[in-house]
Amino acid sequence: MIGGDLGYLPDASAALAAQYGFQGLPTSAELSGIEPNKGMTFRLGKLALSGEIFTIDYFQVFRSGLSVATHTNTKDSDLILDHILGWARKQFKLELEPIRPGTAHSSQLEIRLEKSLRDLFPFLSSVGAAMSDNLDEWWEIRPPYELINVNFWIDKTKYSNFAPQIFRLDRRENVQFEQNVYYAEASLSTDKHIEVLTLFENACLDALK
Repeated sequence: MIGGDLGYLPDASAALAAQYGFQGLPTSAELSGIEPNKGMTFRLGKLALSGEIFTIDYFQVFRSGLSVATHTNTKDSDLILDHILGWARKQFKLELEPIRPGTAHSSQLEIRLEKSLRDLFPFLSSVGAAMSDNLDEWWEIRPPYELINVNFWIDKTKYSNFAPQIFRLDRRENVQFEQNVYYAEASLSTDKHIEVLTLFENACLDALK
């Protein structure tokens, strides 16, 4: 939660853009608060720190929080967010108060598994074969079906709408199956996400022994 006065928002927006080199600025509708749930979005910026350049995909300002996206690691996003908050405190004399402890993370990864999901769950191969065999004769070919994703989630009927996202593991589209490339998404930091995916793969490989 942010306490204080940013003053004339177009000027505050310009100051932030100048500090972090943002190429995309909030629209006039975002600055005027016409659609408050959308917040204000700054796109394609950078932070130069200790001889390194950290690229900012986007930075968003909402009434109840802030969001930073990078295409490297959530640790970089955390570093950028801390830097922006420090700059904003000095620039606008803001008071910042967390509304809940910690920081919520989300990470998306492209990974290569040692074995495909089909091979990690061989007991389901007969189901894929049945799907192919039972296609209508109208189809000229009956391509082989196989398991292409595994998702973990919660019982939404027992929790509020404000809940972590699905833990998703899907085959990467338009990539040959033989390459075993998958897209993974989770409400975890990058390092924790990799840790859980490694646990998942090792558990499946151990079950095949």
